[in-house]
Amino acid sequence: MKTDWKKKLMSNTSRTGGILVVSAAMLMAVILVVMSLNIQRSVSIDNLENNRSFCETAIDELSRASDYMTSQSQQYSVDGDWSHMTGYWTEVDTTQGRDQAVQKLMHSGLTDQEMVHVLRAKAYSDELMTTEIWAMRMVAESQGVPEDQLPARVRAYTLNAQDEALSAADKKAKAQSILFGPTYGTGKRNIYSMVATFKSDLAARMKSEAGSALASAKVGNAVAQAAVALMMVLIVALIYLYARAMEDKNQRLSEALTAAEAASSAKSFFTSRMSHEIRTPLNGVMGYLSLAQTAKDEAQRNECLAKSQVAAGNLLGIINDVLDLSAIENRKMKLACEPFSIGRMVEDVGVIYENAAREKGVALTVAGGGLPADWVAGDRMRTVQILSNLLSNAVKFTPEGGTILLQAAQAPAEDGTAATTFTVADDGIGMNPDFLPRVFDAYEQQDAGIAQKYGGTGLGLSIVKSLAEMMGGGVSVESLPGVGSTFTVVLHYKPAPAPAAKAQDGEDAPADITGMAVLVAEDNPMNSEIARRVLEHSGVRVTCAANGREAVDRYLEAPAGAFEAVLMDIMMPELDGFGATRAIRDSGRPDARSLPILAMSANAFDSDVKAALESGMDGHIAKPFQVSELIAALARVRRRDGGEEV
Repeated sequence: MKTDWKKKLMSNTSRTGGILVVSAAMLMAVILVVMSLNIQRSVSIDNLENNRSFCETAIDELSRASDYMTSQSQQYSVDGDWSHMTGYWTEVDTTQGRDQAVQKLMHSGLTDQEMVHVLRAKAYSDELMTTEIWAMRMVAESQGVPEDQLPARVRAYTLNAQDEALSAADKKAKAQSILFGPTYGTGKRNIYSMVATFKSDLAARMKSEAGSALASAKVGNAVAQAAVALMMVLIVALIYLYARAMEDKNQRLSEALTAAEAASSAKSFFTSRMSHEIRTPLNGVMGYLSLAQTAKDEAQRNECLAKSQVAAGNLLGIINDVLDLSAIENRKMKLACEPFSIGRMVEDVGVIYENAAREKGVALTVAGGGLPADWVAGDRMRTVQILSNLLSNAVKFTPEGGTILLQAAQAPAEDGTAATTFTVADDGIGMNPDFLPRVFDAYEQQDAGIAQKYGGTGLGLSIVKSLAEMMGGGVSVESLPGVGSTFTVVLHYKPAPAPAAKAQDGEDAPADITGMAVLVAEDNPMNSEIARRVLEHSGVRVTCAANGREAVDRYLEAPAGAFEAVLMDIMMPELDGFGATRAIRDSGRPDARSLPILAMSANAFDSDVKAALESGMDGHIAKPFQVSELIAALARVRRRDGGEEV
């Protein structure tokens, strides 16, 4: 009996163990299946994102190809340069950017509706192409281009009798009026509309599919956790860790989706804001130039031109803000470390805004003298930029009868630096407390009403904060609505000895460059003409070169000493400005090493200036240049004694 009992007990234990083993195996299988499904869902979400990026890139290629064709046909109608005709048909017949983009999208798993948007965008582009071919035919006939030189599709196009009867000038004028007219513009907007609608539908579909995948992943996690609860403690712990890892990944995916939506919203907001902020001064530039053309007397013309320059300066300020923020975010901005006087700098900044404050009826007080360490080593230009942004806002937001204070104070720091506190205080409109945590964020403004009334990009204070932190300091703000705002910037500088007084060396002498011989290397015809006419108006003898190679040839063809300076663009075909400078320096001519070469380029980041100096240039003039700065730079070249930096 005992033997039978033991056998039965062992049999039951074995059966129970087998059941447990089978159950454990089944639970493990369930867990493995759930794990596999979650991994597949994760891969599916990644594939969705990659497919979205691929499709958006392809539709952008179609749009860019259409824009390139538009640009080439429009430029050909304006200047008649045959290279535009060649570029247009190279895109159509060889590059085939539009056709390749459509082929990519046809094999990308698009929905029928999404494919309709693609084909409609292509169809609109084809309609514009017919207009472009007609315009190129009109311009070609106005230039008397032989038939056998025309591209096949232009040659095959037959003008109607009315167009054929037009004069050469009228043909070209009519081609321009159509290509730059409202009907053609509507066609372009139709393309952009189809591209935007395609992206919107694609984003909505991807978001829906990603949401479904996330929901399925959450259900899978619940099943896995239920199975894990029945496993041994060790397996429970391991599966728990796995579930946590999966939850973290899902959370990251969810956050990434939220961040992508926020980034898309911020991009749309930024594009809208920049469109308004750029178009406003641009409208002023174009409007006043148009008024100047129709002015009845020279006084009205000069007034319009002066106001156009002010608007252009505002536009340049907006562009500089965007570029500065981009340089800061991409870590391309480098700080200088040169001695300067804080007191003198504060006075200079005050002078800049003194007139603006006076015209608005605001009292500006500047107090920056008597500092223990007035002379310091640091980046004067960026410090001025910080204070200018704060003072500009103070003047903007302080009503008539208000007051503004710009003050500098100083105390020694433990690290041996001069801890300098700059305060910009006003009794203007102030800010709401709930806005203060976001006041230094890029593109942020208190509300739409403030933005519409006072303008601005919302970048100034973000740049102030970034620059202050780059300089080892910080910025804070206190503000109340109707009371005013106080911004406090603390920067750390190294004390520097005041420079010894030296006799004037003619630096302040009038900028006289009459009779100076200057070689201008510039590939853009408009920029070249502007530089030439500005210099010739100042009495300079100008020789122009259309690229770096031609500039070197002009230099080598002339006798040694024929040129007193070279204005060198950086980005040019055949040979860029750096290569041209090195070729001149290495030519072995008597003046090869001493000839002043100034970069005159739109590449204006600190790294670009450094690259220009390292290539052998003597200075850098940023485009768009101020005429007074250009003339002053050439005057310094003429006056220098060989040791002065331009």
